[in-house]
Amino acid sequence: MNIIFYEPDILFYTKSFVDIVEYHKLSCVSKYFHNTFEIKSMIDKNDFKSINNIYGCNNKLILHLIDKNVRNKFSYRFDKKLFDIFYKNIEYNLLTYIINIDKLYFIEYLIEILYHSINRRYYNLIKAFDIIYEIRMKSNDIIYHKDFVMCVEMFICIINSKRLTHQNTERTKILCKITSMITTFLFIKFENVHYVSNKKPQYETIYKIQNDKLMYVKDFMIKNKHLCNYPQYFTKYLFEKIEKIKM
Repeated sequence: MNIIFYEPDILFYTKSFVDIVEYHKLSCVSKYFHNTFEIKSMIDKNDFKSINNIYGCNNKLILHLIDKNVRNKFSYRFDKKLFDIFYKNIEYNLLTYIINIDKLYFIEYLIEILYHSINRRYYNLIKAFDIIYEIRMKSNDIIYHKDFVMCVEMFICIINSKRLTHQNTERTKILCKITSMITTFLFIKFENVHYVSNKKPQYETIYKIQNDKLMYVKDFMIKNKHLCNYPQYFTKYLFEKIEKIKM
């Protein structure tokens, strides 16, 4: 390749005109080009905001990258139904907003939880919940109230999606509903703990709704054991987690 493209200033300028679909091919040209056009490192750092600024990138591609990143970690097959839940049920402006505030890890966590649920990988679900719990408990990541509300709105769009009810079996559908709700309440729990603990009177209604929903999930699991016939260790874990995240 012409040596002129190895000049940092020229390469930086020309990079802004390179479509993202060409990045992988260019990253294979040389070590220098690999460092310039390789996207995986940005994905590993959850730097989707930078990826979104690449020429030719769009919301659908961003979701595909997140989905693929999750699947590669656990060797899951692509699930088009699950992908459509995210792509077709989150409003374009809402997804764009979440990308712009650099909070796509919310979506990545939820995609991971739902893939584990669809594949009924109960141990993976426990591990994922523990990681979310630990990260959010220790997180110094400031999430402004408006931003947090938008992220929760995204979660609600997913939970209420009709496509989420189109999973292969009733048991899988219910598991997806339960795990996505618990994921949502985990984020709400630590948003409250970190940023609104001094404003509790203003949030009493939210706390009540959250606690009511959590108790509904627990009661449903107890009364519908034929639909929630999960391994005993997983059921016990869910009941303990529900108690932990009640407000």
